[in-house]
Amino acid sequence: MLATYPRDEVRGLVLRHTEKLGEKPTIRFDAGVDAGRAWELNVYADNKLLLRKIIDGSAAKERAWQSISVELSEFGSRETHLRLYQRVLVANRTAGNAYWKNLRIQ
Repeated sequence: MLATYPRDEVRGLVLRHTEKLGEKPTIRFDAGVDAGRAWELNVYADNKLLLRKIIDGSAAKERAWQSISVELSEFGSRETHLRLYQRVLVANRTAGNAYWKNLRIQ
């Protein structure tokens, strides 16, 4: 498991990786957040935004997890630059750490 929080809250934090993908690739991982906290996840392949989602633990009693799966078949069979962003400035929510586990590209 990886725990992250951006050094610069305005710019956020980015995890990046370049890989030659298979024919019908998918990126899968579990995204977590502490109880009472929230952050925004953005998933990009090359420069295309594929997912924007709030990872919210405001109703949780303990760390909350969401399973994330993003289809990458549009980028299949070619080298692709993947970026996962953690943004913490989410309106009406308290910023928190992001937790990442089981990250895999299939």
